[in-house]
Amino acid sequence: MVLGFDTSNYTTSVAISDGVGGKNCSRLLDVRPGELGLRQSDALFAHVKRLPELARALFAEYPGAEITAITDDCDRSGWRGYMRCGMDAMKTSTRPLQPFETEKPLGAYKLVIVGSPVWAGRCASPIRALLKRRGLEMENVAYVVTRSTTQRSEEVYDQMDMYTGQAHRLAVSLRPDSEGYEFWRNDFVQNVRRLLEND
Repeated sequence: MVLGFDTSNYTTSVAISDGVGGKNCSRLLDVRPGELGLRQSDALFAHVKRLPELARALFAEYPGAEITAITDDCDRSGWRGYMRCGMDAMKTSTRPLQPFETEKPLGAYKLVIVGSPVWAGRCASPIRALLKRRGLEMENVAYVVTRSTTQRSEEVYDQMDMYTGQAHRLAVSLRPDSEGYEFWRNDFVQNVRRLLEND
């Protein structure tokens, strides 16, 4: 299975394919009447809020795969939220997580893939909170970090490993719309497939 996300053209999209067929779920971002668009930070958070809804609709048709959104109790919308994200990441502080459920205990999955944007050179605070509280339950873990700069920020993997029982099995650092993005994304997907087939 290949899972893809796209946030271009004011549209949040999630797609999955098994190489033969697939499905795409998309939805346009909301822009208030009379306004010409959204600020970049507002668009980013609108996409982040929309992804879980679309992913749940997509995964409903693929039993055995599961996606869970991790959020904390902090308002991270608008420019104040953008600044709060950077400050929280630099201080490595965390806040209480919003409740979430998984179908099985985290240790029962063959692989848990943890995704995090890079905030100020560190993993996002809600992801740090997840790993602090539940990281030791994850027996096999892989990381996908997304970034907006040319720096690969691979040191974020080590930050995340501090809270897990074992070091990550796989990891990838992706910068959307950059040269090499599709290559590294597809390489990660192939490595996940091989790991799951061989374990």
